[in-house]
Amino acid sequence: MIPLLWSLFLEQKQTWQWIAPCFSGDPGINAVLAERRLNSIHNYDGVLNNIYTGMYARVDNLVTRVLLDNADQYTGKSAAQSSLSTAVATNKGYADNVSEGVSLVQTNQGYVSSISDKLSTMKQLAEDAASGDYTAAQVAVMQLDLEYLVDDIDAIADGAVGETHLLTADNATVVVDIGNSFVIDIDTHDLTDSGLEIDNLDLTTDAAGAVIAIDAAIAEVDSYSTTLTIKADALESSAAILEAESDSLLAVQSGIERTDAALMIVGLLAASSTSSFVTFLAAQANITSQTALGLLSVSI
Repeated sequence: MIPLLWSLFLEQKQTWQWIAPCFSGDPGINAVLAERRLNSIHNYDGVLNNIYTGMYARVDNLVTRVLLDNADQYTGKSAAQSSLSTAVATNKGYADNVSEGVSLVQTNQGYVSSISDKLSTMKQLAEDAASGDYTAAQVAVMQLDLEYLVDDIDAIADGAVGETHLLTADNATVVVDIGNSFVIDIDTHDLTDSGLEIDNLDLTTDAAGAVIAIDAAIAEVDSYSTTLTIKADALESSAAILEAESDSLLAVQSGIERTDAALMIVGLLAASSTSSFVTFLAAQANITSQTALGLLSVSI
């Protein structure tokens, strides 16, 4: 587009330089000289028509010109412009999906981490109870602490009201549509006390069995934590790809809009009559001699 505008600038400059010498420093004869010179322009349509018609032809021959046809009758936008607008909106929809997916996974990663911490505390209690170094009364207190921790784990897995729950059931799937017929499936996993099978632990009767059950629960939680990390990485990569795609689409859309506008303007110029331009110059000559001379003979 820059070479195109530069070419127009040079052609217009040549036209102004051709017109400017007709003006003298004598205010009394400027209008007469202007009229004679402008009449010669009017009789030679190619002076201006060649400039604007040539510019229109160069824009018209652009590859993107093919996409600029078939303007919408209601919006006035070209087919390319409408297509790009749709693509940008679609991209944003997929980006929003991915953003929600990232938020969902990150929230549940925090929950899983909290559950893991509480399981570690439970394991320590179970190991202490199984060691034989504590009295029955002390183990009973440990049992109460363990039950509180189990309740906390259940509450964490249940999550807040209104949230999408990943930790309350097995074999459910949250589908994130990332576009181009691709999706990322986020599988749920039951990390409630019953899902982890830690709801019936009793340190007073079987502390050693409690240690084994808690170890299994920790392994299960760690495995799901790894799964969420993998999903988070996939979603973040998808977000980066969609952002790059958005930048590209917006750049193309901007280029199409500029070309669309340029084509419309140049088309109007090409369709304008030379007499309209002559009228404009004649009006300039009638202002003052110095103003007209300054407008037409300024050195560029």
